[in-house]
Amino acid sequence: MPSFVELVATFHEVATARSFSAAARRLSVSRAAVSQHVSRLEQRLGVTLLTRNTRSVNLTDEGRQLLQRTAPLLAEVAAVEAGFMRVGGEIAGRVRVDMPEFVGVRMVAPRLREFIEAHPALQLDLRLNERIDDKPAGDADIYIRGTLPDLASLRYRPLGKFSYLLAASPDYLARHGTPKRPEDLREHLLIDYVEEPSGRPYPWELVPVRARAQTKPVVIDGPMRLMVNNTDAAHAAALGGCGIVGEFEPALRPRIASGELVQVLPGWRSPAYPLYVLWPAGRGVPARVDAVVRFLLEAFKSAGQL
Repeated sequence: MPSFVELVATFHEVATARSFSAAARRLSVSRAAVSQHVSRLEQRLGVTLLTRNTRSVNLTDEGRQLLQRTAPLLAEVAAVEAGFMRVGGEIAGRVRVDMPEFVGVRMVAPRLREFIEAHPALQLDLRLNERIDDKPAGDADIYIRGTLPDLASLRYRPLGKFSYLLAASPDYLARHGTPKRPEDLREHLLIDYVEEPSGRPYPWELVPVRARAQTKPVVIDGPMRLMVNNTDAAHAAALGGCGIVGEFEPALRPRIASGELVQVLPGWRSPAYPLYVLWPAGRGVPARVDAVVRFLLEAFKSAGQL
């Protein structure tokens, strides 16, 4: 019979991944085992923690409360485990990092090799998602976010500022023409991200590249013909000629450099948005977490963002 801590740990995996299948892969167990653990936890507590349908897994109010209240418990268990896993003074144990997909793919993963070779006893669990503005919640040790939550339990360091660019495939521009000014975008097919859970598309805000800080942006708020909640889907649609996509520069720049996409309105971009790394405050932060935070700061510095 699994312990309460084991049941809660499984619940955290499902809650952060929003998927039973993804949680099962992370835990190296079957999906049925994950579902059974969550059901047992719900029965034990007498509440429903998750709502499930064929497309998504969502937290109930009770689920959100449990996630927030037990995160320190799991962090402490991980810290105890790491303390016994140190070998010859090495940094050891597992570190979970929750970050936007474009950050993980474009900024972090390409710079990992030297770091993981230097720390062979360290396990990195990179959790990529589209939750750039969400309040940190769950069992991750480190979060990368675009906003600062009002949480005294977290420390933070700025990683840099990013703007998003606009781009489209050569085929799309050949068929529909190239916009000359931001207002022309209203006559084009636009690919945008949706704000979850509201489902509203994010409005595009554009300023001249050399704009002063107080310059009022031009706002393009529709109509958005295609709305997605995933970077890969947005890129695939743009590459397939479905329309003009707005995306953070680190994610789009390689596509533009390769010629797969063409930058639209190169004299315009969004205002710069900040990005932060957040991790637990206090003296009890494991050395492995501090090591990963230092790596992330160095990775962004080497990319010219700090």
